[in-house]
Amino acid sequence: MTTWQIWVLAAYCGIVLVLGVYGFHRWLMLRLFFRHQPPARPAPFAELPRVTVQLPRYNTLHAAGRLIDAVCRLDYFRDRLQVQARDDSTDQTIQIARDAVAGWQGQGVDITYHHRTDRRAFKGRRPRSGLSRGGTSSSSSTPTSAPPCAQGGHPPVHRS
Repeated sequence: MTTWQIWVLAAYCGIVLVLGVYGFHRWLMLRLFFRHQPPARPAPFAELPRVTVQLPRYNTLHAAGRLIDAVCRLDYFRDRLQVQARDDSTDQTIQIARDAVAGWQGQGVDITYHHRTDRRAFKGRRPRSGLSRGGTSSSSSTPTSAPPCAQGGHPPVHRS
């Protein structure tokens, strides 16, 4: 065998070795993938749960309307969503919140306004005086302008 034939044979063996290692690696990755597959995703709800969102506020003059608007624009079925605007304010927030609630009630949102003059029983706990009639309850006092689906992580709900 001549020198150039030895070089060609060595290059051929090197290429075959690299392809063999690559093929073995691919086989190993597929084997590990199928062995450690995540469990199947659970089936979606047969019926979406009723959700109540409670909005406790106290003298949030500039945020009251934005908070109510953001919650009422949530991407969820209107017949499954209940909003409770809970207000302990002593300033002009009362009228702003009442106007916002009345506007959304006119658009068919199930929203109620609760004003309380005595704040002694609250102290940071969930307001029990207006618990939901549904199964899930959420309380938020932070105004938000995020997209409706950004915080829930659920896919968009298609209304018919």
